[in-house]
Amino acid sequence: MKPNILVYVTDAPYEADLWVYETSYYSAKGTNCGLWCFIDTETDADFKVGFVSKSMAQITIYYVYSRAEAGWKKDEKRSLLD
Repeated sequence: MKPNILVYVTDAPYEADLWVYETSYYSAKGTNCGLWCFIDTETDADFKVGFVSKSMAQITIYYVYSRAEAGWKKDEKRSLLD
């Protein structure tokens, strides 16, 4: 399984391109707005994420605790998830 996007997870919100809220409901996902749902079946996935080191990443994400906080902080990388 080859990932569609290589992601680095940061603990520093100011470093992130995208703030991500992980939802447990597949129907509530919104890939390009920061609402992500991780599932076990590759065939049902909208895209595949590879978690890598900072130097290998295409985007940097920061996990948030509410849906309202999720979203792009650096719009120039938004097209990577279109």
